[in-house]
Order: sequence, then structure tokens, then C-alpha cells
Amino acid sequence: MKYCKVCGYLDSQYGCETASKLSGIGNENSLMGFRNAGSTGEKKAAMYIEDEMRKIGLKNVNRYPFEVDSWEFRGAVIEFSDRKGFEYSYALSSFAGLPGTGSNGISAHMVDAGYGTYDECKDLDLKGAVAFIRLDMDREYWLGVPVYQLELMGAVAVITVMEGDSYGKYNRALNSANGAARTSIPVLNISRENGHTIEALLKNQVLEVDLKADITISKGESCNITGSIPGQLSDRYILLGAHYDGYFNAYIDDALGIGAVLNIAQAILRSGVIPKYTIVFIAHGAEEFGVCDSHYDWCIGSWKQITQLKPDWKEKVRLFLNIDAANPDSKELLVQASPQIHHFLNKCLAQKEDEIKREWRYGFKVNDVNGTWSDDFSYYMAGIPVVIAGRGKSEWRNKYYHTDFDTNESLYQVLMKNISEIYSLILCEYDEAEDAPVDVNEEVLMFENTLDKDLLKGEGIDIGRLDNQIAALKARNGFSAYMSNNLIKAIRAIDFDDNIIFKLEEKQKNIKILNKISQHLKEGDFEEALMAMKMFCGNSVIEHFQDEVYQYYYVDAVDDSKKPLQWGFGIIEKPLDIRRLFRVFKRNDFDNVRTNEVQEEIRNLKNKEIEIIKNHLKNTVKTLEALMM
Repeated sequence: MKYCKVCGYLDSQYGCETASKLSGIGNENSLMGFRNAGSTGEKKAAMYIEDEMRKIGLKNVNRYPFEVDSWEFRGAVIEFSDRKGFEYSYALSSFAGLPGTGSNGISAHMVDAGYGTYDECKDLDLKGAVAFIRLDMDREYWLGVPVYQLELMGAVAVITVMEGDSYGKYNRALNSANGAARTSIPVLNISRENGHTIEALLKNQVLEVDLKADITISKGESCNITGSIPGQLSDRYILLGAHYDGYFNAYIDDALGIGAVLNIAQAILRSGVIPKYTIVFIAHGAEEFGVCDSHYDWCIGSWKQITQLKPDWKEKVRLFLNIDAANPDSKELLVQASPQIHHFLNKCLAQKEDEIKREWRYGFKVNDVNGTWSDDFSYYMAGIPVVIAGRGKSEWRNKYYHTDFDTNESLYQVLMKNISEIYSLILCEYDEAEDAPVDVNEEVLMFENTLDKDLLKGEGIDIGRLDNQIAALKARNGFSAYMSNNLIKAIRAIDFDDNIIFKLEEKQKNIKILNKISQHLKEGDFEEALMAMKMFCGNSVIEHFQDEVYQYYYVDAVDDSKKPLQWGFGIIEKPLDIRRLFRVFKRNDFDNVRTNEVQEEIRNLKNKEIEIIKNHLKNTVKTLEALMM
């Protein structure tokens, strides 16, 4: 299927019109839009997409339903008067999975609780109060951490105002995101502009506020929708998809993606070209959210599709192209993809480098996979090569992503054109390739480069068998879906911050930190030792919040016996619990006895990490040996 025969049929106006219609679909009785998992808005959006797939002529249009925690947001407001009698009424938004106020609302005094830390709140009258806090997404922890701290201190609701430069930067914007938090008290968001007004008022007066948030949480159903263009190979697929759920009007994230998918589908159909692979077009539901009170509450539709609804796709799908939240102002075309296809992508895009530079000033760059934050993740972990493009550095993302200002603008027709062309090019070039242009050695080499062999040997860890298996894999040519699927499981993991990493990376890092702390103690430099300890994941939560908060979000949240882990099951590298080590450090006046106590705890923690590394090595080598049989 040649790109030159398809690109002339791309119609950016059709793509934008489709995206605009989808963007205009929202929950019943909501002025803000919203079409999240299982909601009336998402259901209406699914019907629209299914109808559009049939209308343009796709074959085998199907729905794949799955259970979700349905979250339906219809609106929220805070009302109060200042001491001069001036009345205020501000619209609010909320976070997916978190509850409303009930029909009676909440009437209470409001308390400025800073960032919601224990030290800031311990002397405040928070019992029965509405807490007002700043939320900076650049901090180590998600919103559930300060909210639970406030709940423990008696708050009945929390109002958040965004701070920092990376999220909701626009002063007038309302923000939303997945909650990944307890479903016990309402957590709402106010714009920076209106939040600063409240902040100023709270400095010199008590505010009695009335709060109403119309939200329904229930067991519900979402679905993924597919349609196809049959190819010469009926049992080998290229998958092209986007997600149709979203916050507010969600035009860029991700109505535009759905519009581009259908634009490309229509272009192929109109061209009359018969592809080699069967092309399957998929609209995922429940990408933004789908499960309450879970550390892994997003990308539920894609995870269910590849693991439960269509597990046979692991052997059939040769490539997944995911269009999601392409930024309208990026100066570089960032392409994030499986290392296995980096060579193919660089070669594919290089032939259009001049055209790419006309639209993206600095050309293109091919990087490792995006992470857990988009639907391609679960397909990648299933061994399917994946691509997501267009999410480069962006001021738009910092200001408007997941806000009520993610709406349709005329300039987005250029973005629709560019994204449709780039994805069409990759799709056509992959379809044209004689054999699947995949090299698993790229993944193996990246894994090998993350191994700190000197560190491992210095800790008495034998990696001889692993070295042998890596050498054998590198010497082997060819690709199979079986090999790719099992290879990814053997060498990849995710850290607590939801980044995709290679096995051993996190544990090696922890051992290095422990060694650094130990060395500083030997040198009598306790301040440097304490600074080194701050490098551990979760350290600021241990330092600034009560123990119950750390236990809930950093221990229980990643314990599959206590919480549903969805796609995180079996691949999460759990944080090293340094609470005891931190408590010893908090004591004053170090002496030899206490220094020895710290060194003993360091040895205990190191031994735990070394045992985990040895277990990882054993399982990884076993899997790699099976691949070579």
C-alpha cells in the first residue's frame, strides 16, 4: 500500500469536522462536557463513532464492552460571601473517580491548608472544614497524598488550585485528571484566578462556604469500537487507534485523534488500494479513567482489549499506531516507539525530512516508548511494536491540557493535516515492507546498557548466565510475535512514578544510594547522608505526611492482595520502604551507636534489594533461555 496513492485522499476538513462533533458530545445536564468511563457522554460518543465507521464504509464494525467504575460529572460550584457582604460564585471541576457532595451539598468553614502537609495542618481547625490547598504536579506525589492527610485531620472536602509550570498553567482554566485516590471526600478544582481571590480573602477572614458537586459513581460499562479494511493477509493486522473519552470538550485529547483515525480510514477506502495487512481501526474507551481507588486507574480500555477481549491479537497485530494528544505547538516531531522499530522509523521519516521540517522546525526525533500514559503501553507490554507521535515539548500542554480550554480552534486543521500525513506514511511504509521491519536486538542492547555490571559484581551478584543469554539473543536473527511478547516481559518493568524502565534499573539505583549514604556516614558527613536519602522514591511523603498516608499510597496501593493493579500487576518495582531508616536519621546528636544502627539498617535494606535482583535475574534468564529453545 503506497503512501503516494493514499495521501491525496486525506481530507483534513473531514477529520476536523468529525473531531468537532465528537468534542461537542458531553454528559447529560452538563455545561462542561465530559465523556468519561461509562458516563452518558461516553456512551453517546461511542454511538457516534460506531455510526461514522459504518458511514465511511469500514467492514466488521464491532463493539467490545467491558466493566468500569462509571464516573459522571455534571457540574460543581462554590458560593460564599465576604465580610463586606459581597457574594461570590465560582464554577469548579473535579477529578475522575472522586465523589460529589450529594444533593444537599456541603456547608462549612474554609481553611487555608497550604500544600496539605502534616506540619502545615497539625495546628489548624480542619474538623468539618473545607480545606483549600495548592497542588503542584511537579511534586513527587499525586493529589491523593495531601487529600488523605486532610481527611485524617477531619476535612470534609478539598478545593485545589494548581501551582507550578507544568499543569494547568493558564490562569482562568479549570483542571481535571484521573484521581487515583480514595473515594471518601469530594476533591474539586478552582481556576488559579479565582483561587487566588479565595487565598487573599482567607488571610484576614473566615469564609463560610456552600459547596455543591453533582457527580455519580456507579458500576457501569464502557466499550472499544473497531472497524477494518480487509487486506491480503486476513489474520495479520496493523492497528490504528485513538481514545474517545475525555475531560471537558477534550478536542486535542483526543477528539482530534479520533478524527485523524477516521480521516486515514476514509482515505484508504477512497484510494481503492488493498493493503497487505488487514488494517483495524480502534476507538478506545476508558483511557483517562476506568477504576476507582487504584494507583493504575487509567488506560483501562486498551489493557482490557489486548489482555481479555482480544488476547489473540498478541500474535496477529504487527504494529499499533496510537494517536493521542498531539501538541499543536511543538517545534519538533517527537516519535516515541518500541526500540525494535527505531531503525525502520528513522529510515521511513528521513525520506520526508524536508517536508517534516516545514511543519516542525527542528525535524523529527525517535525516542523510546511513551510510558504508561497512553493506550499503546499495554500493547507494547504484550510484545506488539507501538508508535505514538506528536507529543513533543509544548507550552500548549502546560497551559491547556486537561482543562476547559481544550476546545476546537481553526488552527487545528493544520495539525489534523500534519498528523494524518505522518501516521499515513508510517502505516503505508510498514505495510509495504517485505518482512516485518522489526529488530528485537535493539531492545536487548538497551537492556544491556542499563546493567551496571561492576556494581552487581561488587555486590556479589553473578550475571554470567545473563551475559550468555544476551550474547545468544544478539546473535539470533529474525522476529516472532512469541519472542517479542516474552522478551518484553522478561526485561521491562515500571517504577512507582509510572515510567517504563528496564528490570534491575530501580534496584541498582537504590543500592547506589544506600552505598552513598553509608560512605557519607563513615566520613562523618551526616548532612550529605541525609541529602542522599532524599533521592529515594517517596522520601518527601515520609518526611511531610503521617505514616498512614505513606502506607496507603506507597505500600498498600501496589499490593495486589489489597488493590486492583490492572496493567501494573506483576511489573511494578515497588518503592524501597525507608521509613525506619528515616526515623533513625531524625534523631538528634548522632553518635557511634546510632551511626552503627543506621549502617545496620542500610545493610538490611541492601540485602532485600539484592535478593530481589537475584530473583529478577533468575526469572529473566529462565525466560530468555526459553526463547532460544
